[in-house]
Amino acid sequence: MQKLIRVMGIGLLALLLTACNTNVEAKKGMTARDLLEKGKTASEKLEKVHTEIVFDDSSRTDIPEERTSMKFEINSDASLHPLTLHQYTTVKARYKDPWEIDLYKTEDRVFINDNRQPTWEELPTDSSAELFGTIVANSIPTLDLTLFDEFADDLVLEPIDYGYALKLSLSRDQYKRFNKIVLGVKADDEDSDAFTIIHKMDIEIQFDSRTFYTTDFKMTKQVTTYIDGKFRVYKQKFNAAYSRFDDIKDVKVPQKVLDAAAQ
Repeated sequence: MQKLIRVMGIGLLALLLTACNTNVEAKKGMTARDLLEKGKTASEKLEKVHTEIVFDDSSRTDIPEERTSMKFEINSDASLHPLTLHQYTTVKARYKDPWEIDLYKTEDRVFINDNRQPTWEELPTDSSAELFGTIVANSIPTLDLTLFDEFADDLVLEPIDYGYALKLSLSRDQYKRFNKIVLGVKADDEDSDAFTIIHKMDIEIQFDSRTFYTTDFKMTKQVTTYIDGKFRVYKQKFNAAYSRFDDIKDVKVPQKVLDAAAQ
């Protein structure tokens, strides 16, 4: 019996060492840019996906003393070719009762129902960024990996359980590039009299080692902006998880939504 346990223990150790060596070899033979390209290729082939996002966004000023905070909890199912997205969002804001937003999106139409309003309405196709923020719009139904092409040589590749991660703690210059490329903030939009201190700006993208589908996207941000003797502290925490790849029902816009929006 003891011999059997010893043999099983040796076998388990060998299996673990093999897995570790495989990860190490894969890391040595693949760059961050390679992984990013594999992720983009996999994303193009993906047909359906489930997405869950939690996004905390807050700020604080000294003069006048003011605090704001919003939290978005988002669940969505999407068929990707062509795009049909059903997104359900709970919004929690400081000093306000929570509210729900039900949304359907296709390639060229957006339908929305806020539970504080009686009916569905149709909005412009680019309204998602205005409603939920640019980072959400770029992360749903899947993360737009092309936005990180310029950071491919800056990202750090690390093996993790069941896959790989691309990580980056942004410098001041990288932060400006991130705002310009990913968030759509142009240089002309930045106040020349403002000075920004980046306390923390970390991003992490996780991939499945077998399929190279993007499984998680995380961003943590804390910056302070000074202007005219006043300051504003911004904090953001963003977590997106992608799952049930090609394992959900087809998503369609209900006829009752189309009819209600047409009225």
